Amino acid sequence: MKITSAQIRILSDALPGCTDARRRSLLPRIFKEWSQFDLEEHLTRETTNEFRARRRQIGKVAKLARELARALSEIDSAGRFDIASQQAEMDAGARAGQLSYDERCQYERRLKDESKQLVKLAEAATQEANRLAPLPRRRSTVIRYLVLLDLAAICEWATRRRAARRVRTRPEEAGMTYGPFWDFACAAWPIIFGSISGLENAFKTWAEGRRRHRDFSPIMANLAMSHPQWGIFATSRSKSTIRQG
Repeated sequence: MKITSAQIRILSDALPGCTDARRRSLLPRIFKEWSQFDLEEHLTRETTNEFRARRRQIGKVAKLARELARALSEIDSAGRFDIASQQAEMDAGARAGQLSYDERCQYERRLKDESKQLVKLAEAATQEANRLAPLPRRRSTVIRYLVLLDLAAICEWATRRRAARRVRTRPEEAGMTYGPFWDFACAAWPIIFGSISGLENAFKTWAEGRRRHRDFSPIMANLAMSHPQWGIFATSRSKSTIRQG
């Protein structure tokens, strides 16, 4: 996803707490880079059906590799030598008739090694298929959660204050979310998703996930490594600790 210069200005203006001149000058670069890569990756995450299809494909690789390894181990030495000789002749091409017995034996030994590699391949594919458990949440929920993690990281870097969900307690506004990070997210949401629909629920999920699992986004650290010339953490202030509030 590519955002326009006007949209970048909206995002920057939604961070009035960014008072460090150097960091404020870097915001356009950060928003542009983030939208083209990290945000694009979030928005194009595979669907549930795509995820299941990938898992089935990996499982199929494991099954076929295991079956081929078993077939190779069950063939007798004469049959294995014949297959190896045929491989050697195919590789030799015009000089197939000149192949020595030792050269053919080398191919036979290679065939034995390939059987071992197939066993390893089957084990690796099986473990990966077992590791790929379905996501506990809907795809849209995961996307919004990842986006908020990124926005929180950018907000904290820019303002040096912890991004948090604040809830009003006055009777007429009880339960309503507010605060600097909420305002920033409200500015970003229509740019990313077309409206602020779903933001309130996404905010609750993000706040709960952060409280329980201490989830965070590595977006700023990754940008610092990818673009050391930007000096992302080299500001006029000596401390980069995030203050509470």
